[in-house]
Amino acid sequence: MKNNQRNQTVLYARGTLIDGHNRHEICTRLGLAFSVISKEFDSREDATEWIINNQFGRRNLSDYQRGILALRMKPIYEARAKVAMLEGKNQYSPSEKSHEGTAPIRTDEAVASLASISSNTIRKIEQIDATAAPEVKALAAAGEVSINLAAQFVALPVEAQQEAMAAIAADGCRDPLVMWGASGFEIQ
Repeated sequence: MKNNQRNQTVLYARGTLIDGHNRHEICTRLGLAFSVISKEFDSREDATEWIINNQFGRRNLSDYQRGILALRMKPIYEARAKVAMLEGKNQYSPSEKSHEGTAPIRTDEAVASLASISSNTIRKIEQIDATAAPEVKALAAAGEVSINLAAQFVALPVEAQQEAMAAIAADGCRDPLVMWGASGFEIQ
């Protein structure tokens, strides 16, 4: 850690640790010195946005993980869109600037853009996150199943999802037609 300043940096906003939780814990436990940088934000939403953008820049994330991370920004984008709407602005308002300094866009498009995926994919990820069995989510996060395949599984009962994901994890079978044919799963 000594040679990498980034690994020694812990950021605080108004006394709250916002980045470097693991570095802080390790350095504290081992009695290692670390530098602390104070970072101020105009709002909690701005701090959340910084944290999420920082994670995108530092992590090797699957598309599913990127989507889940970007979906944490959805309430913030929705609140900003509501304020803009009350001010008479929408995604079609010419030359108006949003919080990010770009023309206002649809919330789902903003979230998808943040994750560098399509708005259709972000909707699938949102559906998976809301209704899929934990096993489906785990394999999607690990990249073991595609977002499209995971989205198809949400139509199945939870027990069938779990059984299918166990088969995928055990056999590496990623073809839903082969798996459903062999196991008798059907999507209605």
